[in-house]
Amino acid sequence: MKTPTSGLCQRCKEIMEWRKKYRKYKPLTTPRRCNACGGKTVTRAYMTFCDDCADVKKCCSKCGVTLERNDRMSQNEGPERQKAIERILPHLSERERRSVLRKMEKGEDVLEGLLDREENSLVGQESDADDLEERNSSGKSDSDDE
Repeated sequence: MKTPTSGLCQRCKEIMEWRKKYRKYKPLTTPRRCNACGGKTVTRAYMTFCDDCADVKKCCSKCGVTLERNDRMSQNEGPERQKAIERILPHLSERERRSVLRKMEKGEDVLEGLLDREENSLVGQESDADDLEERNSSGKSDSDDE
């Protein structure tokens, strides 16, 4: 069950490897129509573009994602994402830090969740500061509340 995975984006390569590994891959018996040219030229299973159209468009022959743009974006975002994660990690609790590092080892995207946490914590700090200012301006202290 060996099939070529050339002309596929990383995500589609992983999907095809999974299909092969767990014997879910079913080869194509008759050629299918290409989404770009309309001819019956798609000879590989699960593909939507023929090899010629995928080469001309420089896209994944399964999902249609532009390959060059996707590669450039991942190279440019790598150092920025790493810096953002390194900036946030020291402010996390030990449990959260280990959880984030474990997810990073698995290859999951953790940056968006971290940024959401950081924004929420900053909003919480601002509201705490506002509460203190209100208490000070109204003349109440923490011991007066009891």
